[in-house]
Amino acid sequence: MLASITALFCAIPLAQDGPIPQDWVIQSGQSFNYDTSLGPLHLNSLTVQVGGFLRVLGPQPFVLVADSFIQIDGTVDAGGIDAKQVGTLFTPTQPEIGAIGGPGGGQGGTGSPETTGSSKKGGGGSVGFPSAAGILRGGQGGETGFSPSGDKEQRRGAGGGGGAFGPDEPPLVAEAGSDGHPAGTGACTLTSPPKGGQPNQIPFQDGNPLNDFWGRKLDPASGSVIHGELKTPRAGYGGGAGGDAIQSSTFPTIPFGPPFIDKKGAGAGGGGGLLVFVTPVITVGSLGELRVDGGDGATGENVIAFDHIAGSSGGGSGGMMILQAELIDLSQASADALTAIGGEGGIGSTSGILGLSKGGNGGPGLVQLHTRNPANVLLRVGSTLDDLTAPNGHVLLPEL
Repeated sequence: MLASITALFCAIPLAQDGPIPQDWVIQSGQSFNYDTSLGPLHLNSLTVQVGGFLRVLGPQPFVLVADSFIQIDGTVDAGGIDAKQVGTLFTPTQPEIGAIGGPGGGQGGTGSPETTGSSKKGGGGSVGFPSAAGILRGGQGGETGFSPSGDKEQRRGAGGGGGAFGPDEPPLVAEAGSDGHPAGTGACTLTSPPKGGQPNQIPFQDGNPLNDFWGRKLDPASGSVIHGELKTPRAGYGGGAGGDAIQSSTFPTIPFGPPFIDKKGAGAGGGGGLLVFVTPVITVGSLGELRVDGGDGATGENVIAFDHIAGSSGGGSGGMMILQAELIDLSQASADALTAIGGEGGIGSTSGILGLSKGGNGGPGLVQLHTRNPANVLLRVGSTLDDLTAPNGHVLLPEL
């Protein structure tokens, strides 16, 4: 089993020794950060006590194999990082770098990415594991807006699109960024208004909603095996950055230099990570939380106070959570204890035409529970699995 997990998720072997004890207990009040560049973990057990916090980041998925059990009464967070608001003025030669994803997750798009001239649009988000790092297949960037008008509203840049991964499950929906002002012009299309970035295409394209997962599921009606459309586990996608805002009658502005007039769009939220737990027993307590959420988007550069004239950015998509065990005990778990939701897009305009330049929300990821018998998933009395997961979780056969 260990060899198959290593081959599927990473090229480095499972960590057998090191500073983390084989019975790892994160106690109440403790906060521990784990970098997946150190490799996956092979322990005897993991316990996160109430009030304990495990934050996971890094370039690889978070893979943990425990020979005895995993007990989650605190929080394990393998989500993407929130984007930063644009905090500088008159610096369009300094791009606004998008936030990193959770373990293996795609990075958010970069705001105002060009350093030697005006940027036509915000940068797109990246796709996460297992694709090569930096491939721009996440949410698309919003278009730069320009206008000669002294009315700052008319040069609003468009918002970046949210990252998308799993199928939409209203209200968990991957959104496009909002357009810029209808009197402004988009730097790419040279038409009005500047266009908001779109979410990326999700990997589920065969039109069958019954196989939107990775692995195998038993059809409860026929007993036949349904094979998921997703060919391999993956992490979430980064959101798209917001477009710049420029007071000018033409694009590009010439010369490009001090005093700069370009206002920078915001960098975007990172995609949720890929978390994999394999153990005989997984228990989630009443205060236990497992998160692979996308990071939130941010707002663009201001002219006066907090008007964020430049485009806001999209949230990253939710990532993927794989829990495999003989027994998965959620009998004490609270509502939405297991989540892979998208990050919120940066807010749009709050004056003039409301909602312009808003970043799109990231879409949901996947929550998967793998066990030999669906009856081995114990649920809280009066609750369904849908009550305890967001998006709705899948119960699947073991794969690892």
